[in-house]
Amino acid sequence: MASKMDIFNIIAKTIGILAPIVVETILPGGPMLMGLMRAVTGDNDKTPINDVAEKIQANPKLMVELERVAIDRELGLAKVEASKLETVNLTMRIESKSDHFLQWAWRPFNGILYGISMFMMVAILPMFEKTVPEVTAMMLAWSAVLGVAVVGRNKEKASKSGGSQQQGMVAGIINAIKGS
Repeated sequence: MASKMDIFNIIAKTIGILAPIVVETILPGGPMLMGLMRAVTGDNDKTPINDVAEKIQANPKLMVELERVAIDRELGLAKVEASKLETVNLTMRIESKSDHFLQWAWRPFNGILYGISMFMMVAILPMFEKTVPEVTAMMLAWSAVLGVAVVGRNKEKASKSGGSQQQGMVAGIINAIKGS
């Protein structure tokens, strides 16, 4: 029969084996961070990540380099995101200038249809003793597309009206109550 110390050692070894796998699988950016750490130290994938981390902790220059590389990566990702948003904004501007009603009416049509669909699901179905369906990926995608469209349209309207200051919902309600 194994002693308590043997069981503890088995558990500790198991955790030591599973921890990097959990980090790589669950933690967002885990593999990316490990790659940056290895790039800074010049180690390859065969070097255990614990050894790489010890090298970085022991050398302040490597720690600074890791921070610089991570910031550069974040800056690059932010530039890619900004480029995507610019593409979406350009598309919306082109659509708003179109003479064809389907080009500019799809957002309001989808907004109305979405509202009707949600009302039917949460109000009408229960009245007929039907079960309300669970939220599906399609519903979430529809919500996301409408959300982006609404935000984009609001920014477009604000820029056309010259309103560059944005205020939150609570501030808007308070200003409306005050009459300002």
